[in-house]
Amino acid sequence: MTRAMASIVLALSALALGLELLLRLLPVSTATMVADHLGAGIPTVPPHHRWTKATGWDLRNAQTLQANAQGFAARHDFVTHPQAVALIGDSFVEASMLPAPDRLDAQLESRLAGRPVYAMGSPGSSLLDYGHRLRWAVSRFGVREAVIFMEHLDVAQSRCDSGNVTSVCWSAWDDRMVPVAAAEPGALKRVLRHSALAQYVLGQLRLDGATLWANVLHQARPAQGHEVGQRKAVPPPLLSTLPLSDLERTATDRIAGLFFEQLDGLPVRVVLVVDASRIDLNRGDTGSGPARDHFIALARARGLTVVDMAPVFAEHRRRSPLALEVGPYDSHLNALGLSLVAQEAARALGSR
Repeated sequence: MTRAMASIVLALSALALGLELLLRLLPVSTATMVADHLGAGIPTVPPHHRWTKATGWDLRNAQTLQANAQGFAARHDFVTHPQAVALIGDSFVEASMLPAPDRLDAQLESRLAGRPVYAMGSPGSSLLDYGHRLRWAVSRFGVREAVIFMEHLDVAQSRCDSGNVTSVCWSAWDDRMVPVAAAEPGALKRVLRHSALAQYVLGQLRLDGATLWANVLHQARPAQGHEVGQRKAVPPPLLSTLPLSDLERTATDRIAGLFFEQLDGLPVRVVLVVDASRIDLNRGDTGSGPARDHFIALARARGLTVVDMAPVFAEHRRRSPLALEVGPYDSHLNALGLSLVAQEAARALGSR
């Protein structure tokens, strides 16, 4: 190595060290250490783990989260309690971008006269994962009532190829429900978990090494003869204008059937709260859609209590200019949006 190269390496090393020390002083997202710590096919963080979450390069909505004894971002350790309500969902339940009092479990519990709400949110999960988690909650803690907060795409995302499953999924290839096992992190990933600089680059900036390398190898310019111009973004069609295809209907029927089988025999009352497509709502649509409506009809025919948030959010939009999302960069519900969900869920739980 020449003296010039050694100087460059030394300078880059000093820069990396300086950035590492600086970022450690800022609320950069830290490693969650997610794994199957429960031994039940349910990914959680380690028990009592503390971690930081923030959004984007400018570290918006930075929050420090505290895991309970079971590894969920929850206000309570889960114990057997005759009046406990299991609250199951994905990142909308974990709500890592909001202060703890604004999250759904806190808001729901405040409306239930002190009944404990056990928040079992797991980002990146979907409908069949929720059924798996509910069965665990019933067998482990004897819960007798549960609220499942569903995104409007949770049924479709239960397919094994969706990238949004954590415990079990539906394999369209051989028409069965199969378990999902996350790969163990490699040695490099285990080391990078503890680097604030690595977490900032990969977590806050969301830079993908494979994508960066592909961009290096391929020229980022149009082929000859093609004019470079700014294209106007075309919004996707409204959900309500898209007919339900035979394939979608078959998949929805099958996934819904598997979910209902997960509930069979459980001594638990389930309230399904179904989110709307708020992108479509904000464009003047109903926020529903044929696949979502079909699933809701199947669930109600099965005897489940279903809360459709689409008309609730539409009424709010008619009466108020206040947004229900965290921001234009984050479609998760904010404290106001979750307050509407908590209101409707509490009302459904109170009805017999």
